[in-house]
Amino acid sequence: MPEGFKITKKDDTSSVGTQDSGLAPAIAVGEKQEEESLLNELKKVQKENLLLKKELLEQEKRIQNLTKLVSVINHDFRSPLQGILGLSEILMDSTDMDEEKIKEDITSINQTAENILNLSNEFSLWSKDQLGKGGEVKNQTINLYSKIQSIIKLFEIKIKEKQITLSNNIDKMQTVFADNNRLSLALRNIISNAVKFTYNGGNISISFKNNEIIISDDGKGISEKRLNDFFNQIGTTDYGIDHEKGVGVGMNLCKSYVEEMGGKISVESKGEGRGSTFIITLPEGNKESSN
Repeated sequence: MPEGFKITKKDDTSSVGTQDSGLAPAIAVGEKQEEESLLNELKKVQKENLLLKKELLEQEKRIQNLTKLVSVINHDFRSPLQGILGLSEILMDSTDMDEEKIKEDITSINQTAENILNLSNEFSLWSKDQLGKGGEVKNQTINLYSKIQSIIKLFEIKIKEKQITLSNNIDKMQTVFADNNRLSLALRNIISNAVKFTYNGGNISISFKNNEIIISDDGKGISEKRLNDFFNQIGTTDYGIDHEKGVGVGMNLCKSYVEEMGGKISVESKGEGRGSTFIITLPEGNKESSN
C-alpha cells in the first residue's frame, strides 16, 4: 500500500453524520428556550412600565385637581370670613341696634362660621381620600330619619330665608346600615346643594324606598352637558340662587364615600330650571321600615 494512503470505513462517515444531526435539534431547543425567556422578560418589563405609567397619570390627575382647588379655595374661604368681619364690625360700632337685629346678626355669624368649618372638613377629607388615607369603613345601624333631621337643622336659617318647603318623608323608625361619617357627608352635601339651588318658595322632598335615599328639588336643575360627568368634576361649581358657592369637591367625595360603603349614587334632571333628583342606593340588606 502506498505511503500516506489511508482506508476510511464507510460507516465512520455515517457515524459522524449521525452525531452532528443529534446536536442540531438540541441547539435549536436551547435557542428557543432562551428566546422564550427573553420574550417573557420583555412582557414583564412592559407590564411594569404600563403600571408605572398608570400610576404617574393618576398622580398627575391628583396634582391637576389640587391645582384647580387652590384656585377656588381662596374665594370660598375669604368671602364668608369677610362677611363675619363685616357683621362683627357692625355689632361693635352700633350703639342703638335693637335686640332682634343683634340676635339675627349673631345667628348669621354662627351659621357662616359653621359653613366655613364644613368647607374645611370637606377639603380635609377629600385630601385624605386622594392620598388613600380616608379611613376604614365602619358600617353600623343608623336611624335615617334622625340623621336627616340633624342635617336639615344645619340649613334651617337659609331654608326659612328662602321660604323653602322641605319635607322629610322618611319613617321615624327607618334605619340603614352604613358608615356614619361617610353617609353624613354625602347627605349634607346633597341637601346643601338642594337648598342652594332651589328657588325662593320652592320645594325639597326626601324619601326612602327600595334601598334608595331619594332627595328631589324643583330648583335650578342641571344641564345635560354637566349631567354626563357630574360626579367627576373637581374645582368647578355653579353659583346658587343667592350666589352661594362651594369648595368644588363635594359631589366627587359623595361618589367616593358612597361607593366605599358598597353603594352607588346617581343624579337625574330634566334640564336647567326643571329641578334635580339625587339617589343614594345603599347595599342590599337596607329595607324600608314596615312601621
